[in-house]
Amino acid sequence: MDKWTGMRIGGGVLAVILILVWYGFWLAQPVNMVTADLGRHIQNGHLLLADWSTNAGVLDTNFYSYTHVDFPVVNHHWGSGVLAALLEQAGGITAVQVGYIVISLLSLLIVFDLARRWSNLLIATLTALALVPLLAQRTEVRPEAFSYLFIACFIWILWRVTRGDLSWRWLWALPVLQLLWVNTHVYFVFGIFIIGLYLLEQLVYRWPNWREVWRDVVIRRLAAATGLVVLASLMTPFGIRGLLYPFQIFRNYGYQLIENQSIFFLEEWGFDNPNFLLVKILTTVLLVGFAIAGASRRQQRLPLAHIALTATLVVMAWLALRNFTPAGLVAIPMVAFFFSAAASFERRRFTENTPWYTAGVGAVLLIIIFFTQLPDVQERIPVRGFGLVPGVGSAAQFMRDNKIAGPIMNNYDIGGYLIYFLPPEQQVFVDNRPEAYPESFFTNVYIPMQEDEAVWEQQLAEHNFNVIVFRYRDITPWAQTFLAARVGDREWVPVFADPQVLIWVRDVPENAAVIEAHSIDRRRLRIGG
Repeated sequence: MDKWTGMRIGGGVLAVILILVWYGFWLAQPVNMVTADLGRHIQNGHLLLADWSTNAGVLDTNFYSYTHVDFPVVNHHWGSGVLAALLEQAGGITAVQVGYIVISLLSLLIVFDLARRWSNLLIATLTALALVPLLAQRTEVRPEAFSYLFIACFIWILWRVTRGDLSWRWLWALPVLQLLWVNTHVYFVFGIFIIGLYLLEQLVYRWPNWREVWRDVVIRRLAAATGLVVLASLMTPFGIRGLLYPFQIFRNYGYQLIENQSIFFLEEWGFDNPNFLLVKILTTVLLVGFAIAGASRRQQRLPLAHIALTATLVVMAWLALRNFTPAGLVAIPMVAFFFSAAASFERRRFTENTPWYTAGVGAVLLIIIFFTQLPDVQERIPVRGFGLVPGVGSAAQFMRDNKIAGPIMNNYDIGGYLIYFLPPEQQVFVDNRPEAYPESFFTNVYIPMQEDEAVWEQQLAEHNFNVIVFRYRDITPWAQTFLAARVGDREWVPVFADPQVLIWVRDVPENAAVIEAHSIDRRRLRIGG
């Protein structure tokens, strides 16, 4: 090995370490079960591992809520729950979290390798460092991490196979990956979309020779792999219903979540997020980059499939916060490609030496991104770590220790927490799955009962609530109205409060002991988000 080869390898290792540490910093945050979906996913896995036939309702019914226990659902992420349960059995929540981080870092490494191949090590490294905060928009441990990994694998395999860098036999890995994907996260439809784009790209490249197109070995193999990917998408407990579910999930979605809102909506309502600016910068860079790449008159070399995929996900990022991470992921190789194309274009048209204009634009963008992300980085430094947020299970432990039984009235945020920490027989009023409840439940019951005391009294009579468990940092106006009403309601006694959770029990003889031992002076309560 000569000196220059050693330096290149050393530089590559240093670049990989740098981007992994940078992304790892954002990912290494303790798990807050009070607001996370993770508890329900793990419980899904435990129940299925314990007795698949008895607990099969986890797959296709609401299952956890006494209000709509038989409401039909498609538990599209059941496989990720099983894996999470196995990891928790092996090493607790920390093992689940580390598994999520490993999957996320591997996804970044795969797209970084593509970016390096499409440009050079320096451009790829700077691009990845710049876009990592966008990937880190979604740092909570969620099944969607599998989608990030499978998206990265699909584009890495397809680009290299269609360019002749890998044997066509790699295509047969895609149906296997799709089989895993369809049983772990709802974004499995992107597997079909991505391979379809690459098949279409090959057809476009062969436009003048349509009569010979089906004699092309690459196209025939791509078409066969596409068919197998579609077939694999049917191999779930739900069949065709599972395949169609991603296109139907919002037909019954009665509760609006911040993660599903557009940048326009969130900015209008005053939400401050430095990644909004990063999405705008990314969109601008992609538009300018496409124009420059087109002007270079090398259209036959443009990665048309990846351009289409990136454009789709960036548009989706504008429309929903939850799409920031996959958009940032696929944009890393795309931005690296465009900066490389811009530098090449500048060398040919303006200067034979270093492309100063391109380098200058890149430096300015990096400085802007650095200073907009700096406050967020400084805020996160003191709260880095692994495992559960300290004391996060204390509210559930209080209920178990004092044998506080239901029926439970709880708010949306804390449903997954109760499902995880309490015994299965302690069913919840609601949990954080809008698709698992009729839309009318949220619009006619859940929200009105917190805003209107008459509706509250009606639901109290119907369900005979014995305990209220509430994440009192719920900033929705109906939650704050409800909590303020309970402060003045002598029928309910506060018995537990920590930085996140309030527990009230009904003032009835069965609760006399816990009220006597743990009642809180309601004048000490400070309601407000």
